[in-house]
Formats: sequence, C-alpha cells, structure tokens
Amino acid sequence: MARRRQDSEPRQAALLTWYRRHHRDLPWRRTTDPYAILVSEVMLQQTQVDRVIPYFQRWLAAFPDVASLAQADLDMVHRLWQGLGYPSRAQRLREACCLIAVQGWPQDVAALQALPGIGPYTAAAVACFAFKAAVPLVDTNVARVYARCDGCVGPAPVFWQHAGAYVAAEDPVAWNNALMELGATVCTARRPACERCPWAVYCVSAGDVRRVAETATPLRSASSSGPAPLRQRGGSHHLIALARDGQGDYLVGRGSLFLPHGQRSGPTAADRQSLAALLSASGGQRLLSARPFCAWYDAETDCTWHAYRCRLYADVPPAAPWRFVDVAALVKRRWPPAWTVLRQRCLSYRPHRLTQGG
Repeated sequence: MARRRQDSEPRQAALLTWYRRHHRDLPWRRTTDPYAILVSEVMLQQTQVDRVIPYFQRWLAAFPDVASLAQADLDMVHRLWQGLGYPSRAQRLREACCLIAVQGWPQDVAALQALPGIGPYTAAAVACFAFKAAVPLVDTNVARVYARCDGCVGPAPVFWQHAGAYVAAEDPVAWNNALMELGATVCTARRPACERCPWAVYCVSAGDVRRVAETATPLRSASSSGPAPLRQRGGSHHLIALARDGQGDYLVGRGSLFLPHGQRSGPTAADRQSLAALLSASGGQRLLSARPFCAWYDAETDCTWHAYRCRLYADVPPAAPWRFVDVAALVKRRWPPAWTVLRQRCLSYRPHRLTQGG
C-alpha cells in the first residue's frame, strides 16, 4: 500500500475538517460491525442512499447478524429485498454469510473478495470501515473527485493506484468517508458546488465548465471511449515532471521528449525520491515539492505515464541543455503523441488558464 505524501497533509486536513462539520448522519457510519457494513455496501450497489436507509433498517431488524441471515428462509430473504432491485445481490449476501458463519470473518481485502458476490470495492470497504484497514476506496464519487481535482484519467486501476497515495493511515475510515461524501454532496456529476468545496484551491478543474462536464462519470468514460485498459501483466510505468521555478516557468530540455522523465522505480510511495533523482539529473535541479497532476495509459507504447507538478528550489540555475521557459512556450512545443493527455491537462490547468495561442 502506498503511503501518503508529506505535501498532501494540508489537503487532507482541509477535507477531514470539512467532513467533521458537514457529513450526513448515515446509519452504517455509526457502527463497526462487519455484518452491518457488508449489508449496507451490498445494498448501496446501484441504489441511492435515501432509498437504502429504510431497507437497511428493516433488514437488520429481521436479520440482526450473520447467523440469522445464514439460517433464514430464502423466500423471506427475497421478500425483504423486494424493491431494491438486482435480487441476486440478496442471494449472494446470504451465501457469503453462510460461509462466514462457518469460517469466521476474513479481515483483509483478498480474503473478503473471495466471498460470494464481493468485488474489489466492497471488500475494501468492509476491510476499512469494519477493520480499519488503511486501504483506498474508489467508487464513482471518489473517481470524480480525483479526476477533477488532480486531473487523473484512465481506467479503474489508475484511479485505485492514485487514491492509494493519499490514504490517511491515522484515520482511514474518516478519510474514505470524507472522499465519498465530497463526491456525493459537493463535487456532484451535474452541478458541482465549487464554492463550498474544501479542495477548490487545489482543483485543476474549478471553474472549467468543459472539464467539469467531461469528468462527470470518469470511470464510465474510461471504460467506453477513454484510454485502453491497463494490462494485467507487462507494460511499463514512467514518471514525468512538470517542474516549475519560483517564477512559474517550466524546466525543459531538447528533443521531442523535452520534459524530465524516466521509468518508475517502485510503488507510488517511492515517486518523490525518484522525481528528486530525475530532476537532479536534469540540469542539477533540486525538488522542493511534488503533487500528482494526471496519469494515463498509452496503448501504442503499452506504458502508463504518471505526471507530477513539481516545485524547485530557486537557487540552482539549470545546466545546459536544460532551461526554463514560460507556459506559452511550453505548450507551443511539439508534444509526442504519448503525451497528448498531459498537454490537454496543461491547457486546462486553472492557475494559468492556458490557450492554444498562449
């Protein structure tokens, strides 16, 4: 699991403070009972929160624990579920409880996912909310937040990896709940309330109407017409540094691959160290801070690119052939096809509102 970055602490604090003040009081947030949490997560699949609440309460009144559901008549199970849709969910939930009644509760994500009807998200949710595992959670709401705020793009594995860099190990329950709450109540699909968002100051999409519309359903977009899916095996991962000096100018070199870049050397937690080494080799620059900017998969090269916004110490002029250029000169460069996504993110980056003409 990737560890959180030092430069993410102010952003985490802002979100957690907002969550403590504004979160909804949902019944499954008042418990750490893994059974109740599992029931809620299964019910919430493809179903709105307001509709789930009365079903959740009636269900726990009828089947208060694993043993009672495992022993329940299947017809009764289906009757209580009627109206929620997708009745196979109820049957799979009962099957899972039959196994848990015999084997006990698995507590890690892999073991939970082995239960009938339990996918990666539900397994991670139970591990986090019931057993306080510091694991990321990515649903539609969380993906939308990261797509808009950080410019994250790609299929689901890219979002899961990106989210893993920010999990607040001290309180993963509050952190994951806060992210989902932000996406569900503020960073909504159609009408985000940017004026109420605790992350507005960090967001690369705030005020960009087109970008906000494009990121309404980022996981669905990626699965239909977005970048090609990540491969289970093979493929490489590379880092790119959008490195700025104190004046806001960007570090560039010669050739078509003109930004500092290199192969990723390990998990997300090692990226800062890798970026520092990369920038040191790019004209002797020193890394001050780094934030994820966007990530995408390029099918032509079978490569996943991870771009970071980097700030540099101002006391070291770059050695040739490296130099600093302003943002207008940066976007006028001839970008390689594999970096098209990065150029588009640069054009929509809020601080300088780039245009094709500079």
